[in-house]
Amino acid sequence: MANNIKDIFLLILVSLLFGVCRVFLVGDIPFIKQPPKLISNDELVNTQLDAPKVVTISQCKEMFDQKSAFFIDARDSMVYDEGHILGAINIHFESNDDDQILSRLEGVEENDFLIIYCSGGDCDLSEELGNHLFEYLGYRNILLYEGGFPEWKENGYEISSRK
Repeated sequence: MANNIKDIFLLILVSLLFGVCRVFLVGDIPFIKQPPKLISNDELVNTQLDAPKVVTISQCKEMFDQKSAFFIDARDSMVYDEGHILGAINIHFESNDDDQILSRLEGVEENDFLIIYCSGGDCDLSEELGNHLFEYLGYRNILLYEGGFPEWKENGYEISSRK
């Protein structure tokens, strides 16, 4: 019994040491998860982003009006059907595999701007989908609209619904 406790303690100690080394020496795991940074208007012109960035509602509206970005609604299809930003593509990350996601993005180039939104507030579906598109599917210009559909609708901007 005493040997089992020693083995468990040793295993925990080695795991902690390994984790600390990765965080501080190798640096491949951030010690504290950093939220995406807000993008400046200058970065929105002919650029390739190094990570998903947060955009404001005014930046979203400008890109919507100029048709310079594809809007992606990361909420589930039932909520999407109740109302979404006009022209937005619905990709619910939790219920789609990579092949389904890529089929929904047919015609979208890897360097096109993608503005991903969800329900705003504490909803992180847009961030999860954005990170996946950026890290695993090769899309480079991922923008996260944190205000989401509620803020868009409150401002009286163009929406659509299937109901």
